[in-house]
Amino acid sequence: MNSEDTFFVYENGTPVHVGDVVLAASQNAVIEEIFLPGTADARAFSCMETGGLMVHFEDGNRILWLKVDEDLEFIRRREAQ
Repeated sequence: MNSEDTFFVYENGTPVHVGDVVLAASQNAVIEEIFLPGTADARAFSCMETGGLMVHFEDGNRILWLKVDEDLEFIRRREAQ
């Protein structure tokens, strides 16, 4: 398990993984990327201090989520492809 697997956790204690199916602000979405603090990716997305999650919604919009809170609810892991 790497630090990306444990840095962000849902309120129920489940670690956030890329590909997770979630409800984000009551909308269906998928965790597309995890940006750890202090990384080049975090710098590129202006979340150098906090890190963040790129959340991809069904309508095609992508939003950078800076923290896991009650508005980001884990539904299930993505199905193997």
